[in-house]
Amino acid sequence: MKIKIEGRRLVALISSLVLIAVSIILLIVFFVLSKDNSSAQQTILRINANDAVMFCGETRENYFDINSDDAVVTIEVDKEGIIDINADRIIALKSGSVTVTLTANFNGSVSKDTFKVTVISHDYSFNIIPTASCEYENGVLYTSSNTAQFNIELYDLNGDIIQSPTIECSASNGAILQKQFGNYILLSENDCELYFNVKELDFSFTIEVVLV
Repeated sequence: MKIKIEGRRLVALISSLVLIAVSIILLIVFFVLSKDNSSAQQTILRINANDAVMFCGETRENYFDINSDDAVVTIEVDKEGIIDINADRIIALKSGSVTVTLTANFNGSVSKDTFKVTVISHDYSFNIIPTASCEYENGVLYTSSNTAQFNIELYDLNGDIIQSPTIECSASNGAILQKQFGNYILLSENDCELYFNVKELDFSFTIEVVLV
C-alpha cells in the first residue's frame, strides 16, 4: 500500500514538472513572437515632409524625414519650372505653388507623402505679351515697325496676376506710348526706353526697345 502511494506522488510530481516545462516553453515562445512583432513594426517604411514657403533663389536641404537610409525615393511635381528638386535639396526658381509627391520603396514596402511648396518673389514682377509687330526677349522689346502693340501682365509676390493695375507709362527719345483698349501702343522711329510705374505698389520697371 505504501508503494502505491509513493507511485502516485511520483506521477503527480512528474506531471507538475511537465506542466511547468510546458508553461516555460509557452512563455519563451510568447516573448520571442512579441519581440519579432515589435521589430516588424519598427521596420515599417515611413517618409514625411512638411509644407514649405521659400523665396526665389533660396535652397533648402534635408526637407524630408525617412526611417530607412537604404530606401529609394522618387519625386513627382504637378507643375514644372517653379522649383528644381531632387532627394537632397529644393531650389526655388520662380514664384508660384507646386505640389510634390514623395514615394519611398524598400524591400517591397512602399510609403508616400505629399506636400506643397510655395515660392514667393522678393518683389513684384511682370511679363510683356507682344500682340503686333514686336517680340520680347531677355528684357528687350524688338519692334519690326514704327508702330507696335503689346500688353503687360503684373504679378504679386506669390506669382498671381494682379487684376487691372493702374500703370503710368512714358517713353524716351521722342517715342509715344499710349494705352488703348487694354493694349499698349508704341509709336517710335528710333530705339528708346519705356518707363512704367505702379504707384499703388511702389513698383517701377524699364524696358529697352530696339527697332529692327
